[in-house]
Amino acid sequence: MILLLPAKFRFNPKHDPKTGQFATGSFNDKQLIQFENGIKNNDYETGAIFDSKTGKLLVVQKGDRESVKYLDKDVKLFVGNIMTHNHPIDASLSVGDLTTFRRHEVGEMRVVTSTSRYSIKPPINGWGEVNEFTIRKSFDKHYMQFIKDSYKKGNEYLKDLPYTDVAHSFILNVSKDTGIRYTRTKL
Repeated sequence: MILLLPAKFRFNPKHDPKTGQFATGSFNDKQLIQFENGIKNNDYETGAIFDSKTGKLLVVQKGDRESVKYLDKDVKLFVGNIMTHNHPIDASLSVGDLTTFRRHEVGEMRVVTSTSRYSIKPPINGWGEVNEFTIRKSFDKHYMQFIKDSYKKGNEYLKDLPYTDVAHSFILNVSKDTGIRYTRTKL
């Protein structure tokens, strides 16, 4: 397997780059956060897949300013594992992130920016009726409501509203509609 590592990323000295294993033997958020801290300020997206049980770094993929593309063999690794990536613009998860998360049954999808860390996990009681369509429908509903509110309130309303808060509010509302567990942590 070939790992494409961003120039700004530095391996943890306790990490074995040959095996992809962390020397601690058990997975914890500190290892994942260390990786995310290495990519959060990149001006292009960098994605990684971590094994949710062992912490093994399975794949690192460099993308462009707006996306990361994975090979088909890597997409198979999404199921049940942790997928993380950075957003060069200071924004929460995109609707594409949400639908990829559901379509491929990712165990946890994370986004890191220079100011925040975002995470989504499946609903506590399973997916039930929630599918890509219901997620997209919820996102579109909240997006359209935002557009209507913005139109009513005028340009001054938009001028003072940080994009990161707008994107966060969309995902927060989708979370409420679908049961997806969502968190935002300010850095």
